[in-house]
Amino acid sequence: MTETQKVTVEKDDRKISLEHFNDKCSSIFEAIVVMGKRTRQIADENFDAYNGAKDQAVKDKQDVNGKTDYFKNEKEDLPFFDKPERQAISEFLDGKVKYKYDDITELSK
Repeated sequence: MTETQKVTVEKDDRKISLEHFNDKCSSIFEAIVVMGKRTRQIADENFDAYNGAKDQAVKDKQDVNGKTDYFKNEKEDLPFFDKPERQAISEFLDGKVKYKYDDITELSK
């Protein structure tokens, strides 16, 4: 596996408390919703990247007869991703997640 296939977040040894989230948003519930949505985005991106790499690995391992031996060393050819929850929390606490509120008057139309 090449280094470009590996996506890692540096180990975050912060002791996370309620104060960390209160500094970044108005309530803990807001923080949970924002981090949850970001987690879903990261998971979807990782899923697409993994499936693309898996499809490519299958194509690369096909022989002339069209038979595929992709179970051999499959894990070495596929990317590794950290847990999306870990990435989302780290991005949120570092201030890398941008979010905005929808106008409630527009939602009722």
